[in-house]
Amino acid sequence: MYPLSKQLTDAFSRRFARAVRETYREDEAYASTPLGRLALGVFLLFLVLLPFLLSPYPMYVATLVAIGTLSALGLHLLVGGAGQISLGHAAFMGVGAYTASHLYGPLAFLGILLGGGIAALLGLVLGLPSLRIKGVYLAIATLAFQFLADYVFKNWEGVTGGIRGRTLPPAELFGLALDTPEKLWYLVLFFTLPLFFYGKRLLMTRAGRAFMAVRDNDLSARVAGVDLVRVKLMAFALSAFYAGVAGGLLAQLYKAVTPEYFPLTVSIQYLAM
Repeated sequence: MYPLSKQLTDAFSRRFARAVRETYREDEAYASTPLGRLALGVFLLFLVLLPFLLSPYPMYVATLVAIGTLSALGLHLLVGGAGQISLGHAAFMGVGAYTASHLYGPLAFLGILLGGGIAALLGLVLGLPSLRIKGVYLAIATLAFQFLADYVFKNWEGVTGGIRGRTLPPAELFGLALDTPEKLWYLVLFFTLPLFFYGKRLLMTRAGRAFMAVRDNDLSARVAGVDLVRVKLMAFALSAFYAGVAGGLLAQLYKAVTPEYFPLTVSIQYLAM
């Protein structure tokens, strides 16, 4: 009976999906069929040519959407992947943005990476409560972090500029000022594309399956040999890194950072995404 059902399932897959994935290596591939690889190549080419196809305002919106999608993907790895709730995602974006505001111009690239790194370290700290609590209690803990970050953004004037915020000149790449959304788009692509591909690959690997095991039932995952401490802390750090990088890119797009950019409502919006 099993061989017959497998034969019918494989025949259905070949007819409609044009592929039967029988190994983990095949399952982890970005595009496992020639048509899929062609579609992926065309889509990437479209992204590269997008600034030549859109006028300035739609290009600005597209850049904003790409940054927002990157941040939402980071939260998805935590909430959808590992099943850990967080209401402090905007705070991590703020950390990345304020860090990037201190390293601008030719150092903008470093500032965005450093913002992501600092956010990831804070994510590790925020992930510690998830080792003991979950559900609504974890949501309250992350909510407290959001309010604490908002207080710091408004009152640590030496670093954040207080309620007035900070302004920064355009990013520079090889002496070229990225002062328009059309130029900044390529800096955004430089960060978003690798992180998107990494996120997709992660959820389809052994580590991603450990995330999902913790999400579905952490007790069963621990019995099966999953290291809950490692998985939960990694999920929080990775999610915060994505948010920090997105915040740094947002600072380059706005050319300013203020506490009003990262309130609780933004965290809720990303949770909805």
